[in-house]
Amino acid sequence: MYNVLETRVAGILCSHNVDYKYEKIFKADNRNGFLSVDFFINGVTPMVIEVTYWDDVEEKAEQIPKKFNLVKRALPEMWFMLVTKPSMVHKYKAILPNTILVLDAYGLEHKIAGSGVTIPKPNG
Repeated sequence: MYNVLETRVAGILCSHNVDYKYEKIFKADNRNGFLSVDFFINGVTPMVIEVTYWDDVEEKAEQIPKKFNLVKRALPEMWFMLVTKPSMVHKYKAILPNTILVLDAYGLEHKIAGSGVTIPKPNG
């Protein structure tokens, strides 16, 4: 894991028995032919969670929808979430399209605990 927030997200997913793949690589129609996502959850509805501490919200917010659209080509039914530090949530929400759910780690835990987004459990 690259930072403490990614470690926190992994801990939240594990504590709720959510099966995920870290740094999953997808083929993509971009410069190097692939991209990776921080967390990928393959369930009835595939889900991608990107985690960022990036302070330059405008710069990062320009990149996130591009990544979202590239992954969406491979997985049209996918949900996309951005998890960031609490002080940045409102800034990202103001810029990103509403098709990208923006949360802090507490908000992610709250969603997983059953108040909105249903996170798929591992098969079997």
